Amino acid sequence: MEQLKLTIKHLLKIGFIKNTYYYEIPCLNGYFCYNQNESIYKWYQKIVIGNGANHIHLNIESLPELFTILSCFCVNYNMVERI
Repeated sequence: MEQLKLTIKHLLKIGFIKNTYYYEIPCLNGYFCYNQNESIYKWYQKIVIGNGANHIHLNIESLPELFTILSCFCVNYNMVERI
């Protein structure tokens, strides 16, 4: 299956904030990010370590899966029922 794609309206409704090239929401030890311009992995977690960061690509294919993963990363988000 292909990666879950969300509109800017839905990202903002969930609680994502616009960064230069992607949308992000704070999570445990960093940010949970969505980059609509990526061809393969649009979802990833950016873990901040000192002055550097690691990126973990995530394969998210559905909205329930997204909310489950956001909960696992201790993200404070708004639930969106229908997209």
